[in-house]
Amino acid sequence: MSNEFLQGSLRVYDPSDPRYENARRTGFRGGWFVQGKYAITDGVLRGIQRSGMHQYHPITHKEIGPALAKIEEGDQRALLKFAHTYGGLGFPLITEPGWLALTGEHEPESADEGKPQHERKQPGDPLPWIWAHAGTIKFCLRLIELIQQNDEEGIRDYLKTFQWEGHDYRKDGLTPLIPIAIRDDVFAHGFGSQGKHPARVYARVILRHIINGNISEIRRMLEPEGDRDRSYFEYRALIEVLYWHLADTLDGGTVKRCEADGCGGIFIRTDERQRFCPPMNLEDPKAESTCAVRQRARDRRKKAIRKALPKGGLRHGKARR
Repeated sequence: MSNEFLQGSLRVYDPSDPRYENARRTGFRGGWFVQGKYAITDGVLRGIQRSGMHQYHPITHKEIGPALAKIEEGDQRALLKFAHTYGGLGFPLITEPGWLALTGEHEPESADEGKPQHERKQPGDPLPWIWAHAGTIKFCLRLIELIQQNDEEGIRDYLKTFQWEGHDYRKDGLTPLIPIAIRDDVFAHGFGSQGKHPARVYARVILRHIINGNISEIRRMLEPEGDRDRSYFEYRALIEVLYWHLADTLDGGTVKRCEADGCGGIFIRTDERQRFCPPMNLEDPKAESTCAVRQRARDRRKKAIRKALPKGGLRHGKARR
């Protein structure tokens, strides 16, 4: 079996890279590859250029899931920007037909008949599947935010927007029907009645179901290191790592709503001083948040406008005297 196209299985290590050591400290070994170019064809996000491919360690980048969640459904331009930064989410690596396609063991599409593997149309991430996971992560971030705020009423009101038709909240309690994505599957999941449990306890039940379902295939592996064996966690697809980050957040982490005007995105906080969404930048760890830059520009404009106003401001369109 050729590993030439196994994007999630290719492993290239540079022990001198500090990001590698950071990944080792988290217990994960192995990076994720970003291809040189991505395109959306036939409703699928595909990597179409291997030259310029580079690798990074997503386990050290908690901004990826929130960045995906901020993309509005149908915004292909934003999705391509995301893919060129972080790569595809790995749908072909968590579904058997896609896995066989990547390894060259599938029957090629009729248009690809007779072509060598590297010239065939490569599998990728179907757009409906991407939007479903973006929505699921957004849902999880909002629920985690409400739990951390200990907002019982807010949790109830939020989950009531998903209340299963035909179920009376006053009689049955919360009985939501929530559209979610679990690995390669997309469906509306009906959760059992809340009963007498507090809303925050019920919310945790929902989050455990979603997050556990998406990290269930991450496994622990032993690999040689010098004259000893060392164990690491191994993932197959990037999407699994995003839910691993959510698990870490629910278990002792914190989320924060971006303070930039007009953003409102929820991100995973890695520093108590963070006020804005983290930058989408793998090359420069000190890069500034785009939201922070925009907010600073807005504040400067507002300050300039206030300074330009006549002393005492305007009244009925005329300067006060």
